[in-house]
Amino acid sequence: MALCLEGMDNGDFDALENVGYKTTFKLPMEHCECEDHLKNLDRAVAIAAANARDAPRHLHKNYEFGAEMPARHRNVIAAFGRHPHRNGVLGRTSTPEEQAYLDKGEFPHQIDMRAHLMRR
Repeated sequence: MALCLEGMDNGDFDALENVGYKTTFKLPMEHCECEDHLKNLDRAVAIAAANARDAPRHLHKNYEFGAEMPARHRNVIAAFGRHPHRNGVLGRTSTPEEQAYLDKGEFPHQIDMRAHLMRR
């Protein structure tokens, strides 16, 4: 995460030549559980929206879908302060609210992109 933020601050991100590189560069901001994670997620949401606008026309649907992902991650962090699906692996006890979320099984990464794009 530190390298990602450093690259955002020192101009490395701005120097990237296409939206694919920028999409990959921001991934740590979506997946961290760190200090200022909501601020970092807000930044990732803004980057994803800009990437969707700037994507080549034939890829707009894909990047629009991609722009939803950091917002979904942000919603999880805003609700729980962490990613509850990691609790078991990290030895954390889930709160009742987190367990209800886990029981639903509707995690940001488990969206069928093909089905999602076909509905549009």
